[in-house]
Amino acid sequence: MKSELIEGQASPVGWRERGVRALASLDRNLELFEILFRQSYRKLYLIAFSITGDRELSEDAVQQAFAQAYVKMNQLRDKSKFSAWVTTITVNQAKDLVKSARRHKVIPIADDMPRAGIADSWEQAFLLKDEVAHVLKALSEDEAQILVLRYYADLTMEEIASALNINRSTAYARLRRAKAHFRRTLTIRDESDAVGLGGEINEPG
Repeated sequence: MKSELIEGQASPVGWRERGVRALASLDRNLELFEILFRQSYRKLYLIAFSITGDRELSEDAVQQAFAQAYVKMNQLRDKSKFSAWVTTITVNQAKDLVKSARRHKVIPIADDMPRAGIADSWEQAFLLKDEVAHVLKALSEDEAQILVLRYYADLTMEEIASALNINRSTAYARLRRAKAHFRRTLTIRDESDAVGLGGEINEPG
C-alpha cells in the first residue's frame, strides 16, 4: 500500500485516485498522512496562495490545515472525500490568516505566483505563466479562488460549494462571472500589449 502511494507522488492530482485505497486505514496513521501531505502540498499551496497572495501565509495555511485534519481525521466518515475535506480546511485557514494579518495591519503584498520547483505538470505550468498569474491577481478574491479550485485543484462543483460554504447554484453563478471577467481582463491585457508594441487595434465591425 505504501509503495502505491509513493509511486503517485509525481502527479498532483493522481494522489487522490491512488491514495483512496489507503484512506480507509488512514485514521491517525502518521506515516500515510505524511505521504498524502507531500503529494497534495503543491496543489493546496497554490489554492492558499490564490487567497492570501503571500508565500509565507500560504505555507502556514497548508501546514495548519494538515495539522487540523490530522487531529480531526476520525470525524471524516467517508475517507474517499479526504481531498475535498482538506481543501475546505485549507481555504478556511487561508481566509483566517488573511483576516488576522489585516487586523494586525500586516497586509500581504501579492507577488508573482511561485515558479521554480512547483510546475511538474502542464496544468501547473499553465497556471504559473506570468500572464495568467497577473490576470488572476486582477480579479476579486472570490473570482480568483473559484477559478483555481475548479481548473487547478480539479474539484467538482459540489466540492467547491462545500469548500466555500455556498450552495451549488451560487457556485455555478460565481464561476460563470469569474470566467467572463477573466476573459475580459485577458483581452484588455492583450490589447494593451499590442498598443505598447505599436500594433493596431481594429474595432469590431
